[in-house]
Amino acid sequence: MPNLEGSAEKTGSSVRIAWVGNRAHEAISLDKKPPTKPDEGLLAHMDSEDACIPFQRYGDLKQPCATFIYSLAPRLDPKEVIINMTCPGMVNTNMRDVLPLHMRLIVNLVMSFRAKPILHSASCIVHWWRAPSHMASS
Repeated sequence: MPNLEGSAEKTGSSVRIAWVGNRAHEAISLDKKPPTKPDEGLLAHMDSEDACIPFQRYGDLKQPCATFIYSLAPRLDPKEVIINMTCPGMVNTNMRDVLPLHMRLIVNLVMSFRAKPILHSASCIVHWWRAPSHMASS
């Protein structure tokens, strides 16, 4: 963080950290998983096959990232470092291509009327990024 704060001081303008989040981090399955082993780290535990709960892994992996951003924000001077976590909503990506065919058909149907094109979501993030500091932090 000293580099970020130093950059802000050197340039005279705030530095930004952007995290593209997802509301999936609110629906985690860590309480349903077996406990970590004494010599096992959290990420290794989350990556183990026996602790993987299908269709909840995405949210489980978004949770540590969101927790990091939430814990980092109060430690930094908001005049020097602006942290924003944005959720562009459902985005039409190829993540569903790895699903079994029967699931892919359902997800394709939902995506056809709910998902935004990638470029639309990306443009929202770019426009936020270019917003003046007082707008981005409000």
